[in-house]
Amino acid sequence: MCHDTTPPPPPANASRVSRELQFDSEDGYAVSGYFATLDQSAATDCIVLVHDVFGASPFYRQLADRYADRGIPCLLIDIYSRQPAIDVSDPAQVASRRSALDQQLAILDCGAPSQWLPSRGAKRVTIVGFCLGGTLSIIAPARAEFDASVVFYGLPRRRREKTPLEPISPLDDRVFGRVPVLGFWGDRDEVVGIDNVAEFDQVLTSEGIPHEFHILEGLPHSYLTFTPEDPAFAVSQANFERSCDFALHANLHRTSTK
Repeated sequence: MCHDTTPPPPPANASRVSRELQFDSEDGYAVSGYFATLDQSAATDCIVLVHDVFGASPFYRQLADRYADRGIPCLLIDIYSRQPAIDVSDPAQVASRRSALDQQLAILDCGAPSQWLPSRGAKRVTIVGFCLGGTLSIIAPARAEFDASVVFYGLPRRRREKTPLEPISPLDDRVFGRVPVLGFWGDRDEVVGIDNVAEFDQVLTSEGIPHEFHILEGLPHSYLTFTPEDPAFAVSQANFERSCDFALHANLHRTSTK
């Protein structure tokens, strides 16, 4: 589940500048990140990228580079910055780290770049998240100054019981941003449950929140791929390009589609 393998890297780009960094969360904690942009870029539209359960893996560093190559500076944040490093090849360690994640602190850390990026020239900031990060990209715009949200197979409804570490379920608690939303799910996604996506669609419509949902026929959870031989490659590329367009022109997306 989710992206635990490394796809072929994006083409080399001599203009791309990528670096590891740290930035302060609201409580002063130094959160780790990976920032990719084009050299001397004056872009005003930026992305905050939030990873899945496996963490800020090479998949997401490459994805940040891909967004940068489209002219959109991208800051990948590590929402596990407050926890010790683990061996991601060990499922037990992956599950343990996920269970120990404090959702409220993760939301706080997701929101910090919405201040860090504007201080460096960004005018519009879109949060893009996958699975665990997709759920956070639903919630975070309710707590921080984001201009739009892109959700790749995020969970509108919590799968597990409510706990002190995970108190918020977007649908059940009506905690989500009032910003344009672009969402992608496979219709065979048994992790999310397409009925929950349909309900989320209805709620956003009733609230008057502009959104565009794409339900992909025959695809499961975690379908996005950059491997040309993968059967989902063509639709993945189309969805990636659509997310780029949305980050640049979120104000143009006003309708719900399937």
